[in-house]
Amino acid sequence: EFTKSLVAHYINLKDGTANKDETVTSTRAQHSEEEIENAYKRYHTGKAEKIQEYDNTYAFPEKLQQDYLKAVSGIMPVVNLKERCHFHGVTVTEYLSAAAIYASIKAEEKPIENFVRISVPINLRKDFPSKTVRNFACDTTLSFSPKGRKDISFGEILESIKGETKKSLSKEKLQNFINSNYAKTVNPVLRIVPYPIKKAVVNSSQIKNHINGMTTIISNI
Repeated sequence: EFTKSLVAHYINLKDGTANKDETVTSTRAQHSEEEIENAYKRYHTGKAEKIQEYDNTYAFPEKLQQDYLKAVSGIMPVVNLKERCHFHGVTVTEYLSAAAIYASIKAEEKPIENFVRISVPINLRKDFPSKTVRNFACDTTLSFSPKGRKDISFGEILESIKGETKKSLSKEKLQNFINSNYAKTVNPVLRIVPYPIKKAVVNSSQIKNHINGMTTIISNI
């Protein structure tokens, strides 16, 4: 939403031709309560079950650099992609995740014993309608373990993760994520911890969970 407004404002300053319908928020508009609501709070229903934590995750041999993100981007025809997905009976997410897993295995010179895990961000607004412009998302993970084999085929990986997206995106699992996320923000113990300490602990925990829980991330724009 911010990017759309920014681009529209730039174009209007340039020649005044930006689309001025209600799909683009004006820089002069007052925000609504819906835009700034905490959607996690709105859809929180109670106590959450423990979310699965991962280990034995393959990590690229490159060392992490502070404040540095390595991204690879690409553009492809959606029609062709969907045709391939339909042919194999998989979702677009599963097809691209399988491709990322396959590429990771083939790029590594040494056999990989651990799981190659691909994290995929999920917009919660589809199942839990909200107009909030605050963060309202979770992620799912698709994984495959080559168990030291180098002769893995793309089809084998695809078959292994087929249907996993539907399982991981059940409304029950998404609801559990919302409950878990919101519980952290209202935990009375966490609320009284001084911010510098809280920030250090959270950052350390996030780094640990990311390293243990994912090999890489894929997402569309």
